[in-house]
Amino acid sequence: MINSIDLKKLPLNFLISLGVSVAINSLLYFIGNYFKFVPNQIFIGQDSTSFNLTAVILATLTGAFIGLVFLLVIRFLSPDRAYTTFNYIVLTGLMLSFFTPFSLNSASTAFICLLEMMHVTSVVSMIFIMARRSRG
Repeated sequence: MINSIDLKKLPLNFLISLGVSVAINSLLYFIGNYFKFVPNQIFIGQDSTSFNLTAVILATLTGAFIGLVFLLVIRFLSPDRAYTTFNYIVLTGLMLSFFTPFSLNSASTAFICLLEMMHVTSVVSMIFIMARRSRG
């Protein structure tokens, strides 16, 4: 079926998707850092944390593994509609993730746009590489 997910294809496509996401998000980080869009510290509420390449890579890895777990759970619960259901859930998560960068205190518009591009890159990679190429 075109809407099901083939578990034999999934591991390789997950790794390809992960590599593409990490590479593009790292490139976006370097571009943002070159043009001074990326602050050294970001403030969430009253707490501050450093924003560096390690944070970008870890956030990308975390999002990709969460996407993989969602895809596996959806495939288990609804094997005939796994691809479509996964797309709806991931796109809903993308819409919700658009609000997160606006919670950063004193973040520039360029930095917020950079974070949004990173979110879109990760989601597009999950849908078009991991899920679409793994259809059965």
